[in-house]
Amino acid sequence: GDPVRGSLLYATVRLKGAPPDTIPPTAGKVYLWVVHGSDVWSATLALGPIDPDGTRTYFVSGGPRWGPGIDVDVVIGVRSSPSDVALVLRRAVPILMTS
Repeated sequence: GDPVRGSLLYATVRLKGAPPDTIPPTAGKVYLWVVHGSDVWSATLALGPIDPDGTRTYFVSGGPRWGPGIDVDVVIGVRSSPSDVALVLRRAVPILMTS
């Protein structure tokens, strides 16, 4: 998609502990970096619903006008303690929908 004409990007991240309900309380902050070419959107996600199995949903909106129909690289950061952030990289994540 044309980044000028696209809609504002939003993102949802679901975290599930293994075993269930083992996500530490310090995992309250979740960060997101979305990389599209040389452009980066960074955001702090808000906590949304928590499923009965303990899965937490985090979300953010108001991102750049990228997609849909493109792939981006995504880095998710979860604060695991006051001084540590665990990072997860997902490459070639498709942007399926914008709002």
